[in-house]
Amino acid sequence: MKNNPTENPWRTLSLPLVQKYPVVYSAISPITCFHIARSDDDIRAAGMGHMRDAVIRSEEGLKEESPPADMALVTCLALAVSVCWNCHISTGITHLKGAKKKIRQVLSTLNRVRPVYTPKSVQFLLNCWMYFEVMALITSEGDNERLFLQETTDTEGDRHRRTAEVEDSAWDLPSCIALTGVYRYAMLLYLHQAAPELPSLLSHEPAEKMLTFLASIPTHTSYLYPLFIASCEAAPGDEREWAQQR
Repeated sequence: MKNNPTENPWRTLSLPLVQKYPVVYSAISPITCFHIARSDDDIRAAGMGHMRDAVIRSEEGLKEESPPADMALVTCLALAVSVCWNCHISTGITHLKGAKKKIRQVLSTLNRVRPVYTPKSVQFLLNCWMYFEVMALITSEGDNERLFLQETTDTEGDRHRRTAEVEDSAWDLPSCIALTGVYRYAMLLYLHQAAPELPSLLSHEPAEKMLTFLASIPTHTSYLYPLFIASCEAAPGDEREWAQQR
């Protein structure tokens, strides 16, 4: 949460690229459209149009050996965000993999030219990519990181069939209810961290409730992500030891 426009790196470091590179405009525009569309099909359709244009432009421009690093990374990351924000999207372009490829090139160039210096704009985009990559890995199982990194074109039916094939006999109704409580307190914890000035529980209180719920869930079920969140606020001693063992 930023106090004023000058503290938002997307606005100060990335948005100026819109005036210089049409592909960046096409990549950022869908995020705006999907954010304000709500139930307006016309605005959502406009976002899809911008997104298709960005994909076409990026497929051509990013094939170049040395496109500007910040332009290439902003384009890939903005498209990754757009895919996630539009729940009706039917294509799965490898935007984060494209960003990863450019990151390797950028780091190689920087290490060769100025080993101890990374431009502020590039460092910000590297941090953004790392965030998306980690989130994609810790919120999915096995090969299901395709949430961001899928190489093929999907339809809604394909995704539904893949989801239907996932079976976990370990889940029972009490465990599902307990995990729902875990995520509820996880969201409260996020809210407290994002806006600490709002009246709320102390950060340890929701974490304690999360650990209580998690203790009632079988260990062979998949809940690594909420356990990770709760353990960050666990009290020293028994709570942290329990979280580490679990």
